[in-house]
Amino acid sequence: MNNLLLQSHASYRSMRPRWYSDVDQELLQARSEIENAPIVKNDPNLYAPIYQNFSMFKRSYELMEETLKVYVYREGARPILHSPFLTGIYASEGWFMKQMEANKKFVTRDPNKAHLFYLPFSSRMLEEALYVQGSHSHKNLIQYLHNYIDMIAGKYNFWNRTGGADHFLVGCHDWAPGETKVDMANCIRALCNADVKEGFFFGKDASLPETYVRNAQIPTRDLGGNSASKRKTLAFFAGSMHGYVRPILLQHWENKDPDMKIFGKMAKSKGNRNYIQYMKSSKYCICAKGYEVNSPRKDIPNLKNILLSIPEKTYLRKQMRVKKVQQHFLWHKNPVKYDIFHMILHSIWYNRVFSARAR
Repeated sequence: MNNLLLQSHASYRSMRPRWYSDVDQELLQARSEIENAPIVKNDPNLYAPIYQNFSMFKRSYELMEETLKVYVYREGARPILHSPFLTGIYASEGWFMKQMEANKKFVTRDPNKAHLFYLPFSSRMLEEALYVQGSHSHKNLIQYLHNYIDMIAGKYNFWNRTGGADHFLVGCHDWAPGETKVDMANCIRALCNADVKEGFFFGKDASLPETYVRNAQIPTRDLGGNSASKRKTLAFFAGSMHGYVRPILLQHWENKDPDMKIFGKMAKSKGNRNYIQYMKSSKYCICAKGYEVNSPRKDIPNLKNILLSIPEKTYLRKQMRVKKVQQHFLWHKNPVKYDIFHMILHSIWYNRVFSARAR
């Protein structure tokens, strides 16, 4: 993975700007400072071993806070644009939209000072507003985005300056990669479905964590679970029968072993309480392949033995590391340093810095 990321950043370069501005030099200067970052071995607020290059991350994040300016386009009609949806499995795109549009630190009203341009549409609302049930066609959704980009390009000259390379979108719906890979192919796309088969490009696009938010007023509600000693269930899974792996998982483990709580789609409960409680009381939660991108490596019949073979010391270390990175995956009512809002924005900033072209 390290080599893949390095090769991607080295191989991808955005279109050379049709004319240069001060922001281009600022990006190149930031790149030089990141590449020559002073060595940093630890930080009281971060867990250094998880980063590809901790020193470069620290310097890049600092420069983002000091330098980055984002212009948010105000054009576009609700509900597809400017209407953040704050709950459910696609909540990441909504919370990012809400917090980006309200941000006073990074957002500039002067597009000439912007290093990045945000296209604030919701892939989830695009599907809800325009998709014709049963049609199996996304043509009208793609056409809507085509018309939107035409309008932006016709009204402003910034899209045409870089071919959209300094523009970005944030989309969590499964269909977002396919709907944006033509007219928005040059943009930096932060996607939950980060699938290279759908045109996701390492070094340009960014992976968007899929976070299930249940409370729009308190996004951290239901956070946390039992301590390791009180997690009595070895493994838990519940979900619809998408793809080919999940039926096999249930065939081997559903109602077969009290240590293995493996279910199909669970009956609805208020606030999805049953599902949450199983997660909070299980040592391992199984992420079985569905339709979309992931990397399954499970020997299903031997699953229990594999999990039991993991030493307790190793399990506790893994759990500790999850806790160390948890701050990077949490939405807060108002953004805080190193939270998911800032980490998504940093991924976009970092990719833009390393794809910028010199004269």
